[in-house]
Amino acid sequence: KAIKLPGLGIHFIEDMSSCQALKRLDLSKNKLTSVEGLEHCTGLTWLNLSNNKLSSLDKIASLKSLVVLNASFNNIKLYHPTSPSLSALILNDNGLREIPSLKLSPSLKTLVLSSNNIPDIQVQRMAWAAQSLQKLSLSRNAIRTIPDLRDFHQLKELRLNSNKIIKVPDSLERNPRLCVLDLGKNLISNVSDLGPLNSLPSLKNVNVKGNPLCLSKGYPETARRKYPKVVFPPRPEGEIPKQDTTDSTVKSQQVEDIKIKSQKLEETKKKVKKPKKKKDKKDMGTKVKKKPVENQEESQIEAKKPKKKPKKSKKKKSDKITSEINSMGGEDLKRTSPDAPTAKLKQKKSSKKARKRKRDDPKPSPKPDNHSD
Repeated sequence: KAIKLPGLGIHFIEDMSSCQALKRLDLSKNKLTSVEGLEHCTGLTWLNLSNNKLSSLDKIASLKSLVVLNASFNNIKLYHPTSPSLSALILNDNGLREIPSLKLSPSLKTLVLSSNNIPDIQVQRMAWAAQSLQKLSLSRNAIRTIPDLRDFHQLKELRLNSNKIIKVPDSLERNPRLCVLDLGKNLISNVSDLGPLNSLPSLKNVNVKGNPLCLSKGYPETARRKYPKVVFPPRPEGEIPKQDTTDSTVKSQQVEDIKIKSQKLEETKKKVKKPKKKKDKKDMGTKVKKKPVENQEESQIEAKKPKKKPKKSKKKKSDKITSEINSMGGEDLKRTSPDAPTAKLKQKKSSKKARKRKRDDPKPSPKPDNHSD
């Protein structure tokens, strides 16, 4: 009832018409390019075709009993399931550009379409399974907006990691059973853009890691105050959210950042002075710097100018006067009279007059001695 043949390098499937009662078949990690030969296994309920080289699944359209189909990591561009009992469809890491139509699989509960090229969530293609779908994974696509999913009453898990979503719509409050909401690595920049998270009574796990929101001022305190029931990750230290470079807004921002960096580099280059070239020791004695003509003329004019005699300091003059006064015995005059030079001159004149009188006056006759012999 079960056959497991993973990783054996199988290139094709032989006739399996005798395996109608087979329930489980694992052909993962092989080199299959076609599923031709499996159409006879009408009793299959579980089929794993992941990690092959398949580009189409048309040959298994007759398998109406399939409950689980895993065809991830292939090259499938388009597929529409046909089994009415299909419960899980796993088509991640393919080249899908649109959501498969679930018209013939209304009981689908799990739809995994991550890592494809889907630009938007086409609700009309999933509307047939609105009453049964519980898990929807569209991570790593090119989705920009979350549509109105109010008709999906059973939705419990919504994974939209690594897309281009900038806001959570208010219509999401119409999904009261939602438990897990993965919005990591998107373009949500404000706490107010998280929408009606408080209105979701069953919400337990919210991922916003990798959004610009996590680097905003006041995060995570502001987010926790507004949404107390939600567990927010801590603020990353030096982590910059990875954004898709194909987005025009992101590209323009990157161009502006590059321009600013180049301007700063140019400014720093201008500020940094070029190092002076070291002269060789041999040339130091031979080479003589020539002065410019203007400097030579100025130096000649300065040489012709007469040099000014240095002024004698007043201190030296005053010291000379005091020494003369001391030599003439006028120390007391110096102390008492503030006009020391004038006193000196007067003293000289008086001494000259005294000498002149002595020359002019006759010598006085000696007085007779009155004593007798």
